[in-house]
Amino acid sequence: MELRNLFPNEALDFTPWLAKNNLIPDIIHTLNLFDNPIHLYKTEVSVGDYRLDMIYKESGGKGSLIVENQYGNSDSRHLGQIIVYSKLTHIPKILWICDKVCLEHRRISESLNGIEIIPVSMEIVPRAERRYFLKSHIYGNYNRVITYRLGEDCEVLGRIINGV
Repeated sequence: MELRNLFPNEALDFTPWLAKNNLIPDIIHTLNLFDNPIHLYKTEVSVGDYRLDMIYKESGGKGSLIVENQYGNSDSRHLGQIIVYSKLTHIPKILWICDKVCLEHRRISESLNGIEIIPVSMEIVPRAERRYFLKSHIYGNYNRVITYRLGEDCEVLGRIINGV
């Protein structure tokens, strides 16, 4: 099931839900990307003609992370946007969340000089009436699957970590 089936509007529904449920800090901690925990700094940030979805900052450190959410399959337009975001904000780490990450975008993310794009596909899996799993497939050098149990109001009830 696609993300938009539970979250009709990316900016108004999905991005706030991600922030409220602290999924990004949990994923980043699991990947051991920063020495310190990260916290949400800003959402819907204007960068040139675009709007960057989320910026996280490392507590007590210098690290930052861009999060770009995209409904549907990864596409070259969003790839271009996240490269622009990275260069204009001077933030080299990007978590790119899509329903499905195309093979060519998984490969290109490993070869961009000075920019680390971490492609993540998220899939909603029904498990019982009005309850779901959210499967996060993390690609690139990380190759992880993190599965979250969601309750009736899509609140995160817990997680399961698996290797790919």
